[in-house]
Amino acid sequence: MKKFRLLIASLLLMPVLAFSGQAASQLSGFGYPSFEIPQPQAPYKDASQITGLPLYSFSREGMISSYLKAAIDSSRYSVDIAIYGISDSQLAQAVIEAKQRGVKVRMIVNQAHLFAAKVDPSLQALIDAKVEIRTLKGGGRYGIMHNKLAIFDSRILFGGSFNWTLKANNSNFENAIFSADSKYISGYKAYFEWMWSYARPYEQGPMSDYDVSNLKFIPSDNSPSVSFNSIRLPSYAFSPNGGIKETIIKAIDAAGKEIKVAIFSFYDEKIYDALKRAALRGVKVKMVADRVQSSQSDIVKKMYLEGYDFRWSAGFSGGVMHNKFIVLDSKLLISGSFNFSDSAQYYNFENIFITDKSSYTSAFEQEFDYIYSQARKPSQEEIDSINSFSSDSRFESF
Repeated sequence: MKKFRLLIASLLLMPVLAFSGQAASQLSGFGYPSFEIPQPQAPYKDASQITGLPLYSFSREGMISSYLKAAIDSSRYSVDIAIYGISDSQLAQAVIEAKQRGVKVRMIVNQAHLFAAKVDPSLQALIDAKVEIRTLKGGGRYGIMHNKLAIFDSRILFGGSFNWTLKANNSNFENAIFSADSKYISGYKAYFEWMWSYARPYEQGPMSDYDVSNLKFIPSDNSPSVSFNSIRLPSYAFSPNGGIKETIIKAIDAAGKEIKVAIFSFYDEKIYDALKRAALRGVKVKMVADRVQSSQSDIVKKMYLEGYDFRWSAGFSGGVMHNKFIVLDSKLLISGSFNFSDSAQYYNFENIFITDKSSYTSAFEQEFDYIYSQARKPSQEEIDSINSFSSDSRFESF
């Protein structure tokens, strides 16, 4: 117990996680599997290695922002970020300091946050520091740039549901994924460059509306290598209109035993139909959704009335249940920024990370089980009072 207290104290007192051998051992001391990054080649030869990062983290443990800061602080060449929202001043400062030490920093931020009546102080600090920021909005009237991803030194990928906000770290149920797999790195880098080419420099003001049909040539995984039952799936998929929904439905249709869904908002009829097909063939379907979002969804109402194993949940400390992941047959994980809606498919910039690696799937299944255990079934009165809305991004942009 004394050693454990010393470990926690050292983490709290450590100003910058530079990933020395000591820092790496501290970061990996929470029972997570982690990965080692090979000694970088030129132009990284003088850079410290990024070691000891976990493969995943969950916000209720309060560590995601620390891992992100460590990754930023350890970057020596490039930091590429596409983030829906940022209000964490420590992460903003870490990005500013990276720029000041010569790291090439590029940020894509959802346009509405950059040109709001009141810009968040953390985002304003990035603007004032002249970090290279581009603005991006989705297609249609309510489309958004909804990604939560970053690539550090072209070697480390961060993804998941986690916006760079204090609420995400301290109140919401969230997840973060880290990967050093070259296939994910190359795919997400291509996606970032593709978005960057469409994004508009902040100094030029907001971009005008455009038709999402003009957004062609979205990157895709042309060599699907994720094995699930009798099918192959891509390692990643992107939107707008890059096949995310089709990939999710294909995976659901291949499930044979159990599907566990943790989703912030659910408005999509086709994904609902796929889950219904699974249930009809004997697959056990369990779902946890955010309580507030669920109170606006006809899909949720139907699932409850049709007897699905459905619960809803708030966050762990007054926040929201903001996860967007699925575990299928305990051997496939789909996670990312994608809520179940037409807006996410056709108008928003979104991503999903897909893996059959047990180091990820088992951890996310355990997290689902925890969230499910503290969630509750809505009452009939609560279901009857559901006020349905359309599935546009006004009601899911989080």
